Amino acid sequence: MQNTLYIAEPLFSQRLQDFDRDSIFPPIKKIGITTGDPQRRERELLGTVSPVKVAIRAAWGNLPALEVETMLHELLDNCRLDGEYFWDGNESLIGSVTAFIHRYYPEAVVLVGAEDPEIKAADKAVDEAKALRVSEQLEPAVQGLGVRYELNANRKGVRIYLDGYTLRIGARGSDKYTFYVFSADKTVEQALTDFPGTETPSFRSEKDPEERTKKAMMGMRHLDEIMDSIKNYLAKIREQRAVDE
Repeated sequence: MQNTLYIAEPLFSQRLQDFDRDSIFPPIKKIGITTGDPQRRERELLGTVSPVKVAIRAAWGNLPALEVETMLHELLDNCRLDGEYFWDGNESLIGSVTAFIHRYYPEAVVLVGAEDPEIKAADKAVDEAKALRVSEQLEPAVQGLGVRYELNANRKGVRIYLDGYTLRIGARGSDKYTFYVFSADKTVEQALTDFPGTETPSFRSEKDPEERTKKAMMGMRHLDEIMDSIKNYLAKIREQRAVDE
């Protein structure tokens, strides 16, 4: 029987919410392989008495699963926690692996997506919490900057338009946010200088025109760190305008 490659993650189950509604799991993913049905492997990971819902978020067949698993483990070694478990601080691992498989193994067949009812219910609860934090925390902080911005269509983040930059701030599944800096004409080096604390982007999708303009990023940071970085650039703008005048 052919092997299947899968990505799984723990979800905060209803049983755990009965004890602590404010807690969530850290962003961890498991990349592994199983023989045959990925749903059967999910049941094995879940166990019979565990209060943790271990959900397989993505799975692929019709590809050399062991070879791809080994390759992914090597590529992601710098964020490996232990064995097959990896830190997914930017919550981009599934998208990155999906793009990798689509590009290098186009014959692969998607066996599991995001249609499982329990996964959808858990995702809905997380999305609602993110939207609430955006309205109560993020939007007031951005309004205080006095810059032009708009809410994302899913209301889980904002876009700020600032002198040749598009800044994206998104709420994540904790009290933290991600921060991405895009520009069609600024260099990576300039963006890293303009926004202290940012890093070189870890992944760009060749299919997404906006992704190709990604210049810098902050993964899973507290909101005040992101605001301080943006304020640094606003201060530079004001200083330059004062000199020009």
